[in-house]
Amino acid sequence: MESSIKKTYTSEFKSKVALELIYEVETLTQICSKYQIHPTQAGVWKQRLLKGAPELFGDRTATTRITELEKEKLDMFDTIGKLAHEVEWLKKRMCVGLIR
Repeated sequence: MESSIKKTYTSEFKSKVALELIYEVETLTQICSKYQIHPTQAGVWKQRLLKGAPELFGDRTATTRITELEKEKLDMFDTIGKLAHEVEWLKKRMCVGLIR
């Protein structure tokens, strides 16, 4: 039996293949044969490129979106910490109330 090792491709390679598919100079079969990749995989890369293209020309950069997501994540952690502190305080208050 042949062992199946998952191939990994660079983003440059994926974009090169996807752009060739969009240009349609060669057929899908020809391009996949040339780069020795499966047609399904090539189709996925093409769709990802087409889906992500509008974001490239948007007003907000990817860095801005990442920064906003990081800030939102930190705010959530802060809220979780406050709520955990309140729960602990309430547990202590309940135990004190039961003893008296």
